[in-house]
Amino acid sequence: IGISPKTISIDQGVLCTHLSNGLLWYSSASSLSTSGQDYNATAFEALIKTVPMSHGTAKTKFYKSARLIGDKQTVATPVVYSTSDDNGANFVTRGTFDMSVNPIIPIMGMLGSSRKRIHKLSNTSAGGCVIDALELTYEIGTN
Repeated sequence: IGISPKTISIDQGVLCTHLSNGLLWYSSASSLSTSGQDYNATAFEALIKTVPMSHGTAKTKFYKSARLIGDKQTVATPVVYSTSDDNGANFVTRGTFDMSVNPIIPIMGMLGSSRKRIHKLSNTSAGGCVIDALELTYEIGTN
């Protein structure tokens, strides 16, 4: 999984480089209320992006649904789900998960097909969120 902004763990905290302005941002367990903002209170995007995934076969996969598994948040926390079938050159937004709804409502149907796919999750809410897994349902085609 590729994570942006660049992140390093430092003594129970996280140090990030803000990609748009290069400022450093640090969050410790005691300062998690500032999660998702740099020291200038500028929101930044938390991004999780997989490598191209073929699920062990070159055959076409037909994606039926996607479900995000993570901690329920107390406020609306939209996480945008996008995919790329061309090695990250272009991404298509498939839907938005709201992490404040329990259980998190899956994104159903119209997820397309591909031989290999990059999955991307992005969140710009000031509260941040905890994501444990992205659960995909798909069928493998004959070619």
